[in-house]
Amino acid sequence: MNVVIVESHQHVLEHIHATIRRQKLFNKRWSMLHFDAHPDLACPTAPAISCFTPRQPIPAEEGYGEQDLYERLDSTSSGIAEWILPLVLAADLRFIEWV
Repeated sequence: MNVVIVESHQHVLEHIHATIRRQKLFNKRWSMLHFDAHPDLACPTAPAISCFTPRQPIPAEEGYGEQDLYERLDSTSSGIAEWILPLVLAADLRFIEWV
């Protein structure tokens, strides 16, 4: 079991992506145990394609300069709540348990 403790919620996304790249989660259904007082299921402000290419720059748009997915999550007001739905979309996250 991988355990990651981070200061800001969305920073765990990079650790999960690294685990996927090491093929520990590749093509497998997996679950997340999430300790938090609120569900982090806001819709991401980044384009959906960035979920599959998180280090690729997202073209600049109103209110944002050119950033990758991780930078965008750090800079949005709701970014702390936007990191789980990309995992459902791009990383086969099937179950989330909130505690």
